[in-house]
Amino acid sequence: MPTKKSSPSNPNPESSEERIEIIKEARCKSLEGSAHLTYQIGRDKAGEVCFRISKNTGGGFFSNEWVEYWAIERAIKEDWPQDKPITSIALRGLFRGKSVNTPSFLMAVLRDVGLLEPVPGRKRIHQPCDPKPFLNSLGKPPAPAKKKAPRKSPAKAKAKSAPRSKAPAKTSRKRSPASKKKA
Repeated sequence: MPTKKSSPSNPNPESSEERIEIIKEARCKSLEGSAHLTYQIGRDKAGEVCFRISKNTGGGFFSNEWVEYWAIERAIKEDWPQDKPITSIALRGLFRGKSVNTPSFLMAVLRDVGLLEPVPGRKRIHQPCDPKPFLNSLGKPPAPAKKKAPRKSPAKAKAKSAPRSKAPAKTSRKRSPASKKKA
């Protein structure tokens, strides 16, 4: 299924023609623990890490669009007030006009992969964890593919490599009687 890469104003990779390569699929419990979520982690062609919810055994609606990790990180570390505890409301801006379940489902995924951890004694409140172990577990992104120059056809290559002669071209004009006398 083709998906799209986002611009900074749209953190969802559904806005361009790039494919997301799925590098991991896993299951976790929802924050309430009443359902199991299947999620996918992938990389776009630029190597950006992306997340999406793909299934829910609980029957609640959700959005299955890809969300880039940088957008999640920005929502939690920059857009959300640092003096407020982190709840799924911090992720709502990533899914404007979408299901209200999706931010809490994504929060459960982020907890499952170790990017967030629950605050002890607080069921729905989380704190960020060091992202390095998670990012290192995904391995290095593939190097961007280099574009190869188009190959020239053998006939064109041969024609370009053949040396040009400087001799004037012969013409088959008839000489006028006056020019014959001079020659």
